[in-house]
Amino acid sequence: MMRSVVALIFVLSMLPGGVFAQAPEVFGYTPVPVPAQPDLAPYTKWTDMARRLKEQKGWEDEDCTTVFANCPQREWKKVIARAKSAEPRYQLDDVNRFLNRFDYVLDTVNWGGVDYWETPKEFFMKGGECKDFSIAKYFTLRILGWAPDKLWMIILQDMNLNVTHAVLAAKLEDKTMILDNQVADLVDQSRIHHYRPIFGLSEAGWVIYRPK
Repeated sequence: MMRSVVALIFVLSMLPGGVFAQAPEVFGYTPVPVPAQPDLAPYTKWTDMARRLKEQKGWEDEDCTTVFANCPQREWKKVIARAKSAEPRYQLDDVNRFLNRFDYVLDTVNWGGVDYWETPKEFFMKGGECKDFSIAKYFTLRILGWAPDKLWMIILQDMNLNVTHAVLAAKLEDKTMILDNQVADLVDQSRIHHYRPIFGLSEAGWVIYRPK
């Protein structure tokens, strides 16, 4: 099963242009353009992370016991294996809860202050910021078979805390569920009123958000 994981990760961010992808409405805002713009070149943090991810082919099978007392890849593989046969909502919940257990660590600590978007391997090694939680969740769900147009990393402003934040939005039937490193449970986007989305990213493309 993990060989297929490697094959899938290797082709991530290679979705052909022209694929119709509709980003979800979130928090009372609507995405533009429709469909999403497939050219991800302007979002260099994303494309650089995707490049490094491909270069790290096979990382999930490395012996990480030399780095960790408790190798997180092992537990991650167990989560994936268990979730394979689960209903989509339970997949979202399992992935969210497992990855929320990792440490929140600022870029200033991990990367000397650079706005650095981590691959899952780097996130497992160092912990990370909210964007890094979202990226790890995104690619874990892609391994579980979720299509890229169903998963969107949303960069937003938390109006309560007055800080930039990131979450993963997953389109589930007629709802959009939010996977948030600050919240243990899945939350329907319609119940969240203190987030103002700025832009959304996926392998399927990018959108910006405007009020309805």
